[in-house]
Amino acid sequence: MKRTYIALIRKEAGTEYWIDIPDIPGCVSSGKTIEEARASFAEAIDFHVEGMLLEGETIDEPRGLNEVLVSEKDSFADHYEVEIDLTQH
Repeated sequence: MKRTYIALIRKEAGTEYWIDIPDIPGCVSSGKTIEEARASFAEAIDFHVEGMLLEGETIDEPRGLNEVLVSEKDSFADHYEVEIDLTQH
């Protein structure tokens, strides 16, 4: 079963870029560039989801792009879609 989530790329003055998925809290990755942050996030989210499933935690259904963007109170620089295959964990 594959699900597509919205990942947010964030950046504040004096920080690296960091990425998170609001619908899957607790997983964050960073990098000096957006490309570095995205590369490390791909590994981090797989590890995080696997851990959640092993612990018996429920992984929420993804919200649509507009719903995520409208509800987000913290600033972000950009967003992209992340497809997660839950059957491979």
